[in-house]
Amino acid sequence: MLNDLRNRPLPLALLAFIVGTLFGWWILGWVLFPVVYKDADPHGLSQSYQEQYIASVADSYAVNQDATLARQRLQSFSSDELSSLISKMKADAQRDRKDQQAVSLQRLADGLNVKLLASGTLAPAGTAAPGATAAPPTAASNNSPLGLILGLLGLVLIIAGAAGILYFLLSRRQGAETTVAIPTRARESVSQAQPVVREQPGILPPTVPVAEAEPGERGEAPLGHFVTTYKVGDDGYDTSFSIETPSGEFLGECGVGISDVVGEGPQKVTAFEVWLFDKNEIKTVTKVLMSDHAYNNDQIRRKLAARGDAVHAQKGGEIELETEALRVLATVADMAYGSGGSPQSFFSKLTVELAPTVKVRVPA
Repeated sequence: MLNDLRNRPLPLALLAFIVGTLFGWWILGWVLFPVVYKDADPHGLSQSYQEQYIASVADSYAVNQDATLARQRLQSFSSDELSSLISKMKADAQRDRKDQQAVSLQRLADGLNVKLLASGTLAPAGTAAPGATAAPPTAASNNSPLGLILGLLGLVLIIAGAAGILYFLLSRRQGAETTVAIPTRARESVSQAQPVVREQPGILPPTVPVAEAEPGERGEAPLGHFVTTYKVGDDGYDTSFSIETPSGEFLGECGVGISDVVGEGPQKVTAFEVWLFDKNEIKTVTKVLMSDHAYNNDQIRRKLAARGDAVHAQKGGEIELETEALRVLATVADMAYGSGGSPQSFFSKLTVELAPTVKVRVPA
């Protein structure tokens, strides 16, 4: 039978295809490498992950106050679904005395014009939010010993049946075919007539430059360069920049905004917040850039301590913001203090350069 199969490449290829398909389907697909579900839309996640995602959006909105961006990130949820989810999250935060989180959720609801439910009408904690789909069953649930044995037996039976059918077909055709020999000269002339195909050099696709790093270590790929300038009198100063890959994939945001003011009348900014938001994390990394007066004033520093680490503003000074996947280097390119009040207490001008990078691992 083996000799017959060697002389008939089509049946051999068919048998190999059947065996390979069944092996890949049953053994590789269900036992060794079961299905893993990922890249789901936030609306399709379980309720706990939906709440984590909404909490990260609320933290971002508390910093940048961009209702359009927040609405875009939550566009897969209907108003009723957001109302139910945010109401439950706010009630849980108040119950656990997480006042800051409750305030962020309320501000997000106000910015999106979402009417929250009364505390008595909230859905039970174990119920899924409207529209949330249950997580699909994983392959592991089918990996019981009995199911595995039956699957292997079925595979053996299918292979044996396929081999029997091929053997029957080959036996019927045995002796009915004759082999026509091709003269040596004819084979030589055919081989000489074959055109010679030369390989053309390939063109490698462009790659993102990666900062030098040892094999196995993390390097960094730049994702842009942003410059923002504050001038006294710009009371609504609050800038944010999207961090995206060259292909347009959204990774997060970074920006600068007013943190604290001193004196009376027109705002006199004494501290700015430099922040980084990573879409894969539920918190925003923030550092507070302070004037000389604020940095050396214990009362102001205690007041702003909850917002982030204090940094003394100096021309040419650098600030590093880092998450698991992103890093932003903020540089004070230019600055000037205003006159009046305490010396060097507020800024008349501040220019900050933001250079985000994504961390990549260099192959060993």
